[in-house]
Amino acid sequence: GFARRLESPLIGRREELERLVDVYKQARDSRMPRLCTILAAPGVGKSRLTAELATHVDVEATVLLGRCLSYGEGITYWPLVEIVQQAEERFPLADMLAERPRELLETLTGTGHGGGSTEEAFWAVRKLFEALARERPLVIVLDDVHWAEATFLDLVEHVLEFAEDTPLLLVALARPEFLDERPLWASHRDDLTLIRLKPLSDEQTEALIDALAADAPLPDEIRRRIGVASAGNPLFLEQMLAMLSGNGHADGDVAVPPTIQALLAARIDELIAKRPHAGAGGQDLLVRAWRRMAEDS
Repeated sequence: GFARRLESPLIGRREELERLVDVYKQARDSRMPRLCTILAAPGVGKSRLTAELATHVDVEATVLLGRCLSYGEGITYWPLVEIVQQAEERFPLADMLAERPRELLETLTGTGHGGGSTEEAFWAVRKLFEALARERPLVIVLDDVHWAEATFLDLVEHVLEFAEDTPLLLVALARPEFLDERPLWASHRDDLTLIRLKPLSDEQTEALIDALAADAPLPDEIRRRIGVASAGNPLFLEQMLAMLSGNGHADGDVAVPPTIQALLAARIDELIAKRPHAGAGGQDLLVRAWRRMAEDS
């Protein structure tokens, strides 16, 4: 697999980072929850921006991540499952929460067999966040909320509305069309912030290529073709450079896929070629993975 280059310099996002850090400070100092929604097309840099935020606040805050899934059954509260798992690794939740909210959380995360209404579930999650935020400021990052179930989005709004004495920043990462479903999240309210990320400019794209290919400078023609094809998408650049690194890029005739879909297809083809003994089942899994990535992009 290919890991995201989150350690590379943050390019072209300083203003957005300053806004995000400022919203965190508002939540911390007022001890009231804030919701910041970051909108961008796939690969433009939502995760990179929030990783930089985590680095800034790590000394004083707890940062937990939950991902919304685009497939599967019973995934309404899947982000909460991940959040609770991470929280349990850092805090003694059994000592921090009363018995009833603990029971409800166990039911929501699939580790218990109790029951409760939606209202009780929301209350239990709010109590969890309030308890965690009493220890130190809390940042909850919710990735891919455009795939979230409506009930989970209602839960986010409940926490924002009713959490008390809670230095909590909720960061929601989504694609631009998400606002068609939740226009409220773009409202002009003190507890709501909207950040839109645009593709990198030509100069910023050049700077990112320099940073990512610092150990193996690229021929000018390949740099130009990658820059044009990427259209300012950092993920495209990372994946393209990773493919060139794997194949060697001394040959000036190396093919540069014209779109992110074509790039993902090439990467999947490489994976199959490198694992010829995976069998039909393994290759079928790769084909399904490709189709899902193509749809997502």
